[in-house]
Amino acid sequence: MNVKEYYNKKSGYGVSNARILKVIELAGELKNKKVLDIGCGNGRLGEELKKFGAIVHGCDISESALEKAKKVLDKAVYLDVESTDWAEIDNDYDLIIVSELIEHLFQPAVFLDKIKKYLTSDGELIITTPNFLMWTLRLRMLFGQFEYHKTGFWDEGHVHFYTYNSLKKELSANGFYVTEENHIYHPKIPCLIAGLRPQLFAYQMIVKVKRKNRVMYTTIFGNKDKLMEPKHVSDNFDYICFTDQDFKSKVWQIKKVAPSHKDPARAAKIYKILPHKYLSEYEYSIFADGNLKVQGDLNKLIDQYLDKKNMATFDHKNLYDSWDCIYEEAKQCIRLTKKGSYKDEPELMQKQVDYYRKQGYPERNGLISGMILVRKHNEADVVKTMEDWWKEIEQWSRRDQLSFNYVAWKNNFKFVYIPGDSRNNEFFKHHLHLK
Repeated sequence: MNVKEYYNKKSGYGVSNARILKVIELAGELKNKKVLDIGCGNGRLGEELKKFGAIVHGCDISESALEKAKKVLDKAVYLDVESTDWAEIDNDYDLIIVSELIEHLFQPAVFLDKIKKYLTSDGELIITTPNFLMWTLRLRMLFGQFEYHKTGFWDEGHVHFYTYNSLKKELSANGFYVTEENHIYHPKIPCLIAGLRPQLFAYQMIVKVKRKNRVMYTTIFGNKDKLMEPKHVSDNFDYICFTDQDFKSKVWQIKKVAPSHKDPARAAKIYKILPHKYLSEYEYSIFADGNLKVQGDLNKLIDQYLDKKNMATFDHKNLYDSWDCIYEEAKQCIRLTKKGSYKDEPELMQKQVDYYRKQGYPERNGLISGMILVRKHNEADVVKTMEDWWKEIEQWSRRDQLSFNYVAWKNNFKFVYIPGDSRNNEFFKHHLHLK
């Protein structure tokens, strides 16, 4: 029996009233929402969603089930999610429902990655799947009972088995975070008790998730820093480290890349300055130097400081070694280099600021502390400013603080300063470089 025959044979199995109710509760306001039900079967769930004003499309591998679905849904098409073209599927759904499907997929990660393309920017996904480690199943397995059946928890078509924690881990690893849960619990356990331990008492897990559109990232090249695990992890963020080192982490996604420059500082800065090229799938990004440890909830940085501007950073004048001028920055960098703390070639830094002075750039026009950058990095004004900033770093000194305020002035780029000390605040804590 091939896959198509298997699902045609199963097309008679319906969706329970309990699951329909839980999904509708989780979906929230449905009026005029465009919904895709993947694995819609005969369309019963979608038919109920339409009663609340939703526009419902469905897709399924079972042609016999689709014949029924076409009669009740706004659109119903054939789709084998793992092997056929998705050409007939629209790419602007407010809500996608994947009910009792993910456990049947050979490559759920590929499916979850693909599904992002069919959601609107603020779209949501509802997934339902059996809880493989519900308490009754644990007892049965403890006594050696595990047999496949035609339907149910041990359906012969299940190729993945999910627990409460492994489902969340799968979703997070593929760019989603859970916003709400509305599980179906074992009927013999009171809901108030069952809700405290869904790992044990949920027999059908039902979660609503959104695509992660926020990323915290860092760059470490040339063995300059060790990668520090965040003290606080926000579920709606991905954590990414671009590096040429062999780091291991439970939180950070390690993106090992070959250095693009012989100079480790410039190799790191290309990712720092140009997130629109390397992290375009995210709407918001927070960059922090490799010697800063994440301390607090990074959502506050975005929600408080990117409401009116597309970039925020800390002000250098709030540091203990404070000044607010790129000319003073150059002077101090040259002084430290001559004392043995190398920053860059003194002649190059002096030539750079002399050029800026000739361009009319004023003194004491502000100076960023470039170790933390908060950006809506795909916005046009940010992209233009970052591209120009990178050109300055390639042409002149690798000390990016020498050039940013000049580039912002030249582009009339507006950004906001975050109050406080960039080295020690509620979000980050500074540590010394390894070398």
